[in-house]
Amino acid sequence: MGYIDQTLVENEHVVYTARRHWLFDIVQHFKTILVLGVCGGLLWLRPRTVDWIQSFMSGALESRPESVERAGQIANWIFAVLVITGVVIAVFSNAVYFSHAYAVTNRRVIVKTGFIRRRVFELTLKHVEAVMVTQTVLGRILSYGTVDIRGTGGLVGSYPRLMSPSRFRAAVHAQGGQAVL
Repeated sequence: MGYIDQTLVENEHVVYTARRHWLFDIVQHFKTILVLGVCGGLLWLRPRTVDWIQSFMSGALESRPESVERAGQIANWIFAVLVITGVVIAVFSNAVYFSHAYAVTNRRVIVKTGFIRRRVFELTLKHVEAVMVTQTVLGRILSYGTVDIRGTGGLVGSYPRLMSPSRFRAAVHAQGGQAVL
């Protein structure tokens, strides 16, 4: 769990980790599948399309064979740009899902969100006043919800779309009574 493991201090260990619920990132997953499918289709069609462009151009430019070859090269570049763009879109669309990290350690609660612009919320267990879980009916059925963590001094962290929010709350409460301070 990258960031979480890097921020652990001496004698601290992760007790519970959570992720965002997959349901809310399904659009990103479908976008990735669609873009990669289009890229695969473009790679499969590339030789046929380049041949078609070259044969079309050879009829129009019979006296200039170098122009026909140039048209084939341009078509290859267009396909390369489309495939690279598709792969970049696929990577960035899934980066959001994998850039969220939620953990309870034996000393603190750590939440990291964001891919390019990072937001980190760390609260020692002795400063946790309340952990509130909010779930809709569908959230209870599919096991997702919002976790609100309130610390001393009024500090509040709200984390929507968390998978198994009740387990996260239970882990915070279980460690809160045993925190190594």
